[in-house]
Amino acid sequence: LSPTKSVDGKRRKQSSKHGRIDSETMAEWGLFDQKLGELVHSMAFETAMGMIILANCVCIGVQVDKCPPADSIRFIGNDPDNSAECPHKALTMLEHVFTV
Repeated sequence: LSPTKSVDGKRRKQSSKHGRIDSETMAEWGLFDQKLGELVHSMAFETAMGMIILANCVCIGVQVDKCPPADSIRFIGNDPDNSAECPHKALTMLEHVFTV
């Protein structure tokens, strides 16, 4: 552990080994539960968040590919807001889920 100065001038400890934070530092930072800190710093949490980000990227790619703007030569249909190939409702729903 190496001490560092924070913005408010107080000395705080930071862990340099695998990004882990010791229980004293957790208490200083005001984390309400040590288990929450362990969860957030776990590989399972990193994997879950990575999968959510990856799914969001896939949705963005589908939107770019299947939902061209009305002035594009790839636009199909008469509705000026949505191309016939665009899964607009599903993409809108997923966008809201990922935003939350």
